[in-house]
Amino acid sequence: MFFSRAKEGFIKESKSLRASIRDGMASAVTTGTADSYLIPFGIFLRATTLQIGLLATLPQFVGAFSQVVGAWLSDRITSRRTLLVGAASANAMVWLAIGLLSFTASSQIESIFALIVLALVYQVTLNLSAPIWNSLIGDLVPLKERGQFFGIRNQWLGFISFLTLIICGQILDFTKDLGLARWGFLVIFLGAGISRLIAAYWLAQYEDPPFSSSEENKFSLLQFVLRIPQSNFAKFVLFVATMQFSVAIAGPYFSVYWLNDLKLSYTEFTGIIAAQAISQFLSMKSWGRLSDSYGNRKILKVCSFGIASIPFFWLLSDNYFYMAGLQVYSGIFWAGFNIAVGNFLFDAVTPPKRARCAAYQAFITGIFILIGAVIGGVIVKHLPENYSFFYGLDWNPTSPLLVLFLISGILRFLFASFLIRKFHEVREVTGISTWRLLSAFSGIRSLDSVTDYWVDLFRDQEEGKEEEN
Repeated sequence: MFFSRAKEGFIKESKSLRASIRDGMASAVTTGTADSYLIPFGIFLRATTLQIGLLATLPQFVGAFSQVVGAWLSDRITSRRTLLVGAASANAMVWLAIGLLSFTASSQIESIFALIVLALVYQVTLNLSAPIWNSLIGDLVPLKERGQFFGIRNQWLGFISFLTLIICGQILDFTKDLGLARWGFLVIFLGAGISRLIAAYWLAQYEDPPFSSSEENKFSLLQFVLRIPQSNFAKFVLFVATMQFSVAIAGPYFSVYWLNDLKLSYTEFTGIIAAQAISQFLSMKSWGRLSDSYGNRKILKVCSFGIASIPFFWLLSDNYFYMAGLQVYSGIFWAGFNIAVGNFLFDAVTPPKRARCAAYQAFITGIFILIGAVIGGVIVKHLPENYSFFYGLDWNPTSPLLVLFLISGILRFLFASFLIRKFHEVREVTGISTWRLLSAFSGIRSLDSVTDYWVDLFRDQEEGKEEEN
């Protein structure tokens, strides 16, 4: 099992890498709570659809901008570890304030405004340290084991997030049945804050090698953007940003669809989210191993098209077990996409530039996510209820959000098809076809056999034509 292997080999020999996995496990409780239950908390506070979109994206955008500040700080601090510990400790305090919000706000508008502001503070304290963490962990993880290490670490994060989802969902349903939902949110957000303090302790156990950056490694955001036509990494950033833009048009509103339109209970909502979480943590290690062997661009190509297909499946059924199965499918491709995006940064950027490039990537992506979510929140109010097509075909979606999902899916396919071709793999890797990659991921050797059959058949036909000529 991956739990026992996580302490073997190069991880067991490194105090910093062991601490990184434990820091990640503690942080997974916090981020799992934030990612899964901050929007339901907004819905509990009676936020509108557009307010939910702002809650989901505006804090992320401001947080992404704080990464630029973090990159600036990384050139001026002597200890990266000290800043990481301080930011994590400050981040923990935000969660107590969020938990108390439903007890202290005097009106709906005031409570939503305060929630968005506190979410902004959470994202700032979280993202301020992100480029510095990327810089430090990039120095600590051996080059040849990056994919394996992050696969193992992300698998642990996924497992802990899954447990967090289950526990938080049960707490919320139990307290809701008692008419004490606000106490349920207080408990889970307090737990998120305590977990972040535990993460700060493990961050303090990292080694803190000296870091310096020369003037030649410093460049402005504008200079970075202007290099998009020439820079391989900048083209990669544009690909990621546009994919996230397409996702953000619909992504923040899935919780609204589940809780408001389908009227799922918190337990049912937890099950839907957990289905994706568990498939992600079970997939992470395999994707990490494959990225080491076959490169991150190939993983991104396969997974981006998988992600593009997801919204179309949401149009077919609102059966609960169908949706849970679709979440499993979604989690597999998102696991590969996320790990490949993270690893591509480490492969493509030299250590002195890593913090700055990570910050610029996050900032640009944050802008695209904010724009996408705002567009989605605005147009959903103006979508017609009925659609007529050729040959007398009509479509009457049960929710306008389904139309938003369709738009998101179309855009994902367009950006994935066009922009994946614009950047290339940066290290020497073994070539592999899509079918062989999926076979290697799933462990189903029959896919290889089918591929080999058609390849051999095509080769025999070509050789026969050459002999005739």
